[in-house]
Amino acid sequence: MDCVASPLPLITRVVEILVHGEDIRRPLGIDHTYPGRWSAEAVSYLLGDRSSGGKKRLKGLTLAATDVEFSIGDGPVVEGPALALLLAASGR
Repeated sequence: MDCVASPLPLITRVVEILVHGEDIRRPLGIDHTYPGRWSAEAVSYLLGDRSSGGKKRLKGLTLAATDVEFSIGDGPVVEGPALALLLAASGR
């Protein structure tokens, strides 16, 4: 069987893995650590992606990660771990 690459950028798969992984882990109380840079890159993608709702959801805010060097946006600052910022950007 031939594998066909997704027509979407690789970062969309990272978003899916992180967000849906947390959708499952958090209610079950299962902690997991991801590289913070992945979460930060996923937030950046969601803030530029019109179809995700992240751009509209976080308009006028600055997101600043407390666990990796990452800040994006303009307006009042919202701080937290990069993963928490990703979950907020994704509407969780």
